[in-house]
Amino acid sequence: SELTQKAIKIIHVKYYQDISLSQIAQYMDVNSDYLSRVFKEDLGIGISEYINIFRINKAKYKIISENKSVKDIAYETGFTNYNYFFKVFKKYVGATPKEFESNCKSSI
Repeated sequence: SELTQKAIKIIHVKYYQDISLSQIAQYMDVNSDYLSRVFKEDLGIGISEYINIFRINKAKYKIISENKSVKDIAYETGFTNYNYFFKVFKKYVGATPKEFESNCKSSI
């Protein structure tokens, strides 16, 4: 839906900031419960999960392409808590950030 597309655009622009469903709904001037329901119907996942997946994909790219610490990358991709980043990264990637980095560098 158009509503979900607008929410995704906001996420893609503001992913590195502390952003939430209520803030996105406020930017769009819609009810957060309604936005949440429409988003989940359209994509099959909630906004928070979408934000985490998007951030993790950005972090994976940065781990591969930038010579920065994983902790710096976590903060640059919107995670304010490194332990939470570590947990979310492992959930979606199946490896820790360091394991992912080692695997990528060893396959080059």
